Amino acid sequence: MKMSVFSCVIKDVKRYDQKVLYGFVIALTKIGFWAVLNYRLGKLMREQIKIPILKQILWFLTGLTRLVINIITGIDIPYSANIGGGFKICHFGTIFISSKVVIGDNCTIHQGVTIGKGGHNTETDEPVIGNDVFIGANATVIGAITIGSRVRIGSNVCCYKSINDDMTVVANRIRVIKHENSSVT
Repeated sequence: MKMSVFSCVIKDVKRYDQKVLYGFVIALTKIGFWAVLNYRLGKLMREQIKIPILKQILWFLTGLTRLVINIITGIDIPYSANIGGGFKICHFGTIFISSKVVIGDNCTIHQGVTIGKGGHNTETDEPVIGNDVFIGANATVIGAITIGSRVRIGSNVCCYKSINDDMTVVANRIRVIKHENSSVT
């Protein structure tokens, strides 16, 4: 069932605080929320307005606001992505979400996250992410994969294979390689 933009924004705000008014005040101080709110409003305007001249003007204005938000926050969320309610960006900066990505409800992402294509086929190479997913700092989710619900993806993970529900994925352990002219082992 597709949620209204208003319902999605309320769910987004409630991720900051369950009391909507207080949560909205807190959310307005979070730069990641600015990008999410811009995405929600831009998507609404682009999909709902049917008058041709008004649609052209709104395409220009929403494109301009997306550019400004991208410059200020380092977050790029295209209006063609499908993101469920309760989407939370904890720390802003260098976050990229590709155009055909599908993200379920209550997803949390941190700074440096890339979610997008893994190949050249622009129609089918995008991830589908379930509900209640956590994606840690600098993680990458790429390709035509499915991330199940309640999945936790740790920092610095490059996720290129599908993951079942209720899994936790972490990066490889650190491995030090000794160099010939070094005493490090």
